[in-house]
Amino acid sequence: MDLNVEDDFEAKSVKLQLDIEHTYVGDLYIELAHEDGFSVTIREKGTGGSAHDINELIDVPELAGKTIGGEWSLLVSDNARIDEGTVKRWALVVEAAE
Repeated sequence: MDLNVEDDFEAKSVKLQLDIEHTYVGDLYIELAHEDGFSVTIREKGTGGSAHDINELIDVPELAGKTIGGEWSLLVSDNARIDEGTVKRWALVVEAAE
């Protein structure tokens, strides 16, 4: 899933809003990647617990000081075949540096 940020500016802080329906979030690997090759692992498989669904605003401190403009991709994978899920929506919440 891709998101294009048209304005090119430096971020003071960035949060990732995630809304994912899933039967076992502990199986999920989530990565946020920019078209320039920079990427951040948001969640690694085995770190999400056994709860169902994710509806969170997640701080992404690795993006502070970075230029935000361009295409971002949210990569979500689950290699367990018994679980199902859907990314309902996602967004970047950015506070611009002054």
